[in-house]
Amino acid sequence: MADKGKKSKGAGEAANNAAPVADKSPAKAAPVAHAKEALAVAAASHDEHDGHDHAPGGHAAAAHGPGAALAAHPSHVKEYLVIFVILAVLTLLEVVLAQMGISKHLLAVALVGLALTKAAIVALYYMHLKSETKVLKLTVAIPLAAPTIYAIVLMTEAAWRLTR
Repeated sequence: MADKGKKSKGAGEAANNAAPVADKSPAKAAPVAHAKEALAVAAASHDEHDGHDHAPGGHAAAAHGPGAALAAHPSHVKEYLVIFVILAVLTLLEVVLAQMGISKHLLAVALVGLALTKAAIVALYYMHLKSETKVLKLTVAIPLAAPTIYAIVLMTEAAWRLTR
């Protein structure tokens, strides 16, 4: 039993001696030092660039902090205000057309045409589809066109039934 006591005491002493060594180990500080070194290398290599323009939100925004991302993007306020005025004028035109004494069929065609025009402007500018790929534009346009095609089919069928 004395041996067991020695072994446990010896293991305890080894554990006690090992713990302070592990706390003072450079292994904990190595990741921090490595990260700081990597950042310094990245900053130095970024300074060597020859002034290329970077994509929005990409490398340039990450390297220059959160304020640079806002400075890198041009303001779209003027464009949005112009689109707002165009939409307001089209809406005013719809109201004026509704107050005029034109035939209901012509009025319906004009109002639907203006509504589709306004919807297209909203989709292109406010939903930012004007700068998207053709596939994404079709992903939006095809489902929106389906009810129109269905309405044309129903109107054609109704007209055909009236002629019978």
